Amino acid sequence: MPQRKKSYIPLLLLLLILAAVIWFRYQLLMSFQNNRLKTWKESGIAVEKLWAHRVNSLQRFIITGKAFRGFETDLYYDEDQHSIRVYHPPLQPNDEDSLDIIRFLSFADLNKDRFHFDFRGVNASNANKVIQILDSIKTYIPDLSKQIFELYELASAAMMADKGYPTCLNIDEAVLEGHVELPEIPENIHYISQDISKLKKLKEKFQGKKIITWKLNYASWIKGDYIELTKDPDIEIILVNYKTPYYR
Repeated sequence: MPQRKKSYIPLLLLLLILAAVIWFRYQLLMSFQNNRLKTWKESGIAVEKLWAHRVNSLQRFIITGKAFRGFETDLYYDEDQHSIRVYHPPLQPNDEDSLDIIRFLSFADLNKDRFHFDFRGVNASNANKVIQILDSIKTYIPDLSKQIFELYELASAAMMADKGYPTCLNIDEAVLEGHVELPEIPENIHYISQDISKLKKLKEKFQGKKIITWKLNYASWIKGDYIELTKDPDIEIILVNYKTPYYR
């Protein structure tokens, strides 16, 4: 009997170690990523080009703010409520975790924090309404006009740019593959965006535009893929997957 009890000890230890890894997984992952950022910065790598992806909750913003100065946040224009909210599907505008943009930005210091807003629900028919909301917010958050707004339609992006908002146009893959023609992008739309896998085609088709891209696999932290990307003069921002709780 004593020998049979001993045979369970290795399994018990394994289960305890596994439970500890699961419980402390975010602390372990963040510690590794923070160490990478520190080492790269000390080596002269432009880590300021790396921005935390999908920062859509106050809790995640507070955590990522300890390691980053740039953040990608998802905005949706709710036409029914005539409001701009912070959330990412499957959340809905009325969900408890959906935040009004003013409340979200009240926790940021836009003198040092910069945002790339992935802005959905905006089109040529409602862009003027959206601009009115942004203009009203800008009266008491002036630095809102220094943030980057990514849109998915050329007409609405041009309208935003004409009003002085830094604007990024998300380039549809069909355009990059040559299936759809895109009219010439106005000069005041300074940024274009698409996944890192489309980087070569972005450069070929849109010379002179600054590129915002994303490479979200965790392996890139391990392999150090971001080092070469930060050296690319055409790339302005690389969105990265920073592992924390409250990712939504």
